[in-house]
Amino acid sequence: MGVFRVRGTAQIDSTLTLPSVTASRALVINASNQLVQSTVTDSELAFLSGTTSSVQTQLNAKLNLSGGTMSGAIAMGGTNKITGLADPTTAQDAATKNYVDAVAQGLSWKQYVRAASTANLTLSGTQTVDGRSLVALDRVLVKDQSTASQNGIYIVSAGPWTRATDMDTWAEVVSAAVFVSEGTVNGDRGFVCTSDAGGTLGSTAIAFAQFSNVLYTASGTGITLAGNQFSLQIDGTTLSQSGTGVKVADLGITNAQISNSAAIAYSKLNLATSIVNADIAVAAAIARTKLASGTANHVVINDGSGVMSSEALLNVSRGGTGVSGASASNGQLLIGNGTGYSLAAITQGTGITVTNGAGSITISSNSTAGDIGLTSFSAANNQAAAANVTGFAFANGVVRSFESLVSVAVDATTDLFEVFTIRGVQRGADWDISVTSNGDDSGHVFSITNAGQIQYQNNSYAGFVSSTIKFRAIITSV
Repeated sequence: MGVFRVRGTAQIDSTLTLPSVTASRALVINASNQLVQSTVTDSELAFLSGTTSSVQTQLNAKLNLSGGTMSGAIAMGGTNKITGLADPTTAQDAATKNYVDAVAQGLSWKQYVRAASTANLTLSGTQTVDGRSLVALDRVLVKDQSTASQNGIYIVSAGPWTRATDMDTWAEVVSAAVFVSEGTVNGDRGFVCTSDAGGTLGSTAIAFAQFSNVLYTASGTGITLAGNQFSLQIDGTTLSQSGTGVKVADLGITNAQISNSAAIAYSKLNLATSIVNADIAVAAAIARTKLASGTANHVVINDGSGVMSSEALLNVSRGGTGVSGASASNGQLLIGNGTGYSLAAITQGTGITVTNGAGSITISSNSTAGDIGLTSFSAANNQAAAANVTGFAFANGVVRSFESLVSVAVDATTDLFEVFTIRGVQRGADWDISVTSNGDDSGHVFSITNAGQIQYQNNSYAGFVSSTIKFRAIITSV
């Protein structure tokens, strides 16, 4: 196909069809003076309609969506709003309503938390706090740590907890306020951080104080509530209203209003006459200093008719002894004498030693260790072989000699009584004894073994009932 050239003006009354041209594109003259299609669409050409200067110049004058600087005021037409703003961080930032409300209260409100601590917590893992079982991503106010720098708002997780993003810098700590939605103790309460500016997160102590609570207000005993006004219930008898407040009603205090234990000062009483006995209660605890002085070291005595006297030595009839302690000597005791008491000392008898000391009496035996006191033994009848007299023995190598007194009583058809004196001496490996007697012939024979044991033998007695051997001995030791 050749080239179609037109010199002068060409008018096309019908449609000019160009081969291989994309629809809805603008036509331009290229560098070879050819009519070709452009990349600009007819829709894009419509956007340029009304352009009064360079398109780029006008575009440069528009505000960039991702930034830019305004050179004039923004008018919102009175009904429109700028929404979605973040809270300001620098002095010239736009302020949101939430920020302004919080600043007006001096608080920096944080997103609410589900629960708040009541004691020191382990800041890791899901757990129960203030009666609530926390799960991952729950917000919790930690305010009771033993290390106070750990306090703050945390996000619960299965592992270690992290601080919430709205309170993970010190600037967000100061005046932070948060509402607790659940919990046995802290539910429906608000807390505010009392820590000051200038701290360092993680090392400076963080403290919270409660400042709000959801309460229900109602009338109580003696108080009424009408609308938002509280009033006292006044009976008009004991309490009444004065021009400035509540007062005790005139003549309102009677005996019924005064407690039995009321300690009313004497100076407050208006007594027309002196106090008499009838005015004093039986249980009155009158101090001893209020009583008249008596005789030193005397006991006050009441004779039963109201007359009081005193005695230095309380008589026996009044439960005393009537004895002056000034005359007591060492080792003396009070001994009844029929009408009273006398001071007497204990004296010693045979075999007894008494030692009287200041406030003490010692009684001891003066017998030799190993002496045998009076002892009784029941003997058998018709004891042909020598038998031991239990308890009647002397230790070889300890006892040198002994002297004993032995009585024998045989209860039979005819009772027999015989008294023996037995003397013995130890000679090497054996004993020598001598036996003498007085009284009836009881038929008892006494001997001693080489070991120092006294033995007996006797006859058979008609009508025998019992036979008793009583003995005691005094020894000399080796």
